[in-house]
Amino acid sequence: MHGVDTDLYAPPADRAAAFAEAKLPGRYANGCFGRVRAQKGTDVFVEAMCRLLPRYPDFTAVIVAPSCRQQQGFADGLKRQIEACRPSSRIVSR
Repeated sequence: MHGVDTDLYAPPADRAAAFAEAKLPGRYANGCFGRVRAQKGTDVFVEAMCRLLPRYPDFTAVIVAPSCRQQQGFADGLKRQIEACRPSSRIVSR
């Protein structure tokens, strides 16, 4: 129920090829995984990435998480936070 299925989500044999296949900008990614909720710190991740990404052009921030209806206001706030960030194109939500 909780945690990550490490059989399903394991590092690929060729990380560079997998990254290229994902068509993400840059060469490296930092990720935030799990539900989008105020308690999970996704806003802290976004804030940190907004400060760091301008100094590290080879990096992209990826948020891989579903959001539920109850957290829609929080998720909308995150979208606004990302849009205000430069470069916002390097913070990807999937």
